[in-house]
Amino acid sequence: NPRVRVKALQALTRISYPQLAQQLIRRIKSKSFRSLDFPEQKEYFSCLIANGSKEVAKELEKILCKWVLFGRKRYQTMRELAAVALASMNNPDSLAILQKGLKKRNKHIRRACAMALKQK
Repeated sequence: NPRVRVKALQALTRISYPQLAQQLIRRIKSKSFRSLDFPEQKEYFSCLIANGSKEVAKELEKILCKWVLFGRKRYQTMRELAAVALASMNNPDSLAILQKGLKKRNKHIRRACAMALKQK
């Protein structure tokens, strides 16, 4: 049930549990993740940044800058969520990743980074 999973993720967001970060990253990178509803996807990213550390920024950069041949439209949501997560981390490393993303050739990456920096 998606509502139950969202509530569980919200509870895990309030409790800092760094060991959870790698499991969340694996779940986010799985193909089945893209079929989840947007609120649930957003909650996964919120939980990840609440429980993560500096390694999380590198994983979010990989998600943000991944080159996708098929399913670009569906992957755009992942890019935007990764960019917003980086902006909400609000540390020099994550902001540098977003600034670097503004210079990428891919317009979707540039757009996601610009949107995230505006929201910050």
